[in-house]
Amino acid sequence: MAHTEPHAESLESALQVLRDRMGSRWVGGEGAGRAEMLRILHEALGYDKHRANTVIASLIHIDRLHYHPAGEEPSATGGRSPALYGLAGVGGGVPGAGLAVSGGYWQVGPEYE
Repeated sequence: MAHTEPHAESLESALQVLRDRMGSRWVGGEGAGRAEMLRILHEALGYDKHRANTVIASLIHIDRLHYHPAGEEPSATGGRSPALYGLAGVGGGVPGAGLAVSGGYWQVGPEYE
């Protein structure tokens, strides 16, 4: 039986690759940032789309990736964007509906290092 959750070591490796390529803060839309992370994880680590999405979701879950919408104070939501959770059904099933398209930034790694 295959284990589908990434190991902590692979998460940290992926996070380091993202930080090396994107820096600690990537300014832009939520969807564009996710697309960039998918591209980076595919090119640098050979991850397919499913694996890259799983790693990104895991990094968000353990508070190592955060999307901050434009105008949000980072401490206001503890670093998490409400838009990252509960996207199923948002936008009537239209791909990409409900995602921020501009403004804001991705925090890659801990907010304060």
